[in-house]
Amino acid sequence: MYETLGFWKHYIKNNKNVWQGLFKNIPLSKDSLFIQTNIYNGNQMHNSWACYPNVESLMGFIKYVFFPSVIVTWLTREEHDEVIYDVDNPYDLLDMLKDDIKEKYKRDIKDIKAQLDIIDGMKGLSRGDFIKEVTKLSNSFNSRWFTNRTYMVFNVYSSPKELTDDIIRLYKSEGLIDILEEESGLTVYQWREMVGSIYSSKFMKRKFVDILNNKLYTLTI
Repeated sequence: MYETLGFWKHYIKNNKNVWQGLFKNIPLSKDSLFIQTNIYNGNQMHNSWACYPNVESLMGFIKYVFFPSVIVTWLTREEHDEVIYDVDNPYDLLDMLKDDIKEKYKRDIKDIKAQLDIIDGMKGLSRGDFIKEVTKLSNSFNSRWFTNRTYMVFNVYSSPKELTDDIIRLYKSEGLIDILEEESGLTVYQWREMVGSIYSSKFMKRKFVDILNNKLYTLTI
């Protein structure tokens, strides 16, 4: 189901938000995966957190929603200074755009296709192997698609603890722990306490991602 473009077109057409919050309003579980997406282009920034229930649904989002949005935003960044959201087959989209873009972007198309091939190669992987491979991909992706004016970033986390540890690490490395605590209304101890018992709390299984989207402003991962 999640491996088809038709699902994503239909789902988004019905005004469903796939970029942030709980996908299909499914509470987080130990199988859940988290994704942070950050796209900046000129005068607009997109930054959000979402929780997907399993590997298949997250792979579908990355392939049919995130990558098409990255492709259009990156390849038209000289003509547009905004984030362009799209849902499409990314290979078809690249084929459609390749004759219309400038020669200097030909290398970009080649590199995007290579990264798409890596995503397709993850089909059928176990959850653990998928996390290893998608983490390697995000590291290379985040360093590749970056300029002072435009950049594209995504990060995947396998648990609330892993995600929280990374947030705390980032704020601490910048000397901004006090800002994290002020923005979120939670001390570092309370962050760790929250994620330590999150699976036993019906409330937090639904609200954790909302905290990420609504309470963190200063830094992006």
